[in-house]
Amino acid sequence: MAACVGVGLALSAVAQEVDLAAEDKKNTDPFEEHSLAKADKLFKEKQYRAAAAEYDSFVLEFPQSRVLPYALFRKARSIDLDNKRFDAIVKYKEVLDYFPNAIAYAAPALYYMGVCYMQTGDPENAVKTWTEMVKDADYRKHALAASALNLLAEN
Repeated sequence: MAACVGVGLALSAVAQEVDLAAEDKKNTDPFEEHSLAKADKLFKEKQYRAAAAEYDSFVLEFPQSRVLPYALFRKARSIDLDNKRFDAIVKYKEVLDYFPNAIAYAAPALYYMGVCYMQTGDPENAVKTWTEMVKDADYRKHALAASALNLLAEN
C-alpha cells in the first residue's frame, strides 16, 4: 500500500495535459473548431462532466472529423479527471482501438490508462500498460513515455 501512495504522488507530479496539435488544428473547419472550443473551455475550467458531454456531442456531430482522436482522448481524460477511472479506461481503449496511429493522442491514452490502473489498485495492469508504451517504437517518442519509464523503474 505504501508503494501505491508513493506512486500516487509521482503520478500527480507528472500530469501533463494534451492539447490539440497545431497540425490537427489546421484540419478543422469553423464548425468543428467552435464545438471543440466549447468543450476545451469547460475542460480548462475543470467542469469535467460538462466537458465530457461536449466532447461526446462533437463525436456524434462530426463522426468523420480528422480531429476525432483528440475529441475521444479528451472525453476519456475528462471522465478520468471526474474520478470515474474504470469508465476512463474503457474510453482510453477506444482511442487505442480506433486510432492507434494518432500518436499524439494514442500514446497519452496508453499512459493515462496505466495511471488509472494504478489509481484503482491494479499495479499489474499499470505496469503492463506502461511497458507496452515504452516498447512501441512510436509511442516511446511521446513526452509522457519518459514518465512511464520512470514509473516502471519505481515498480
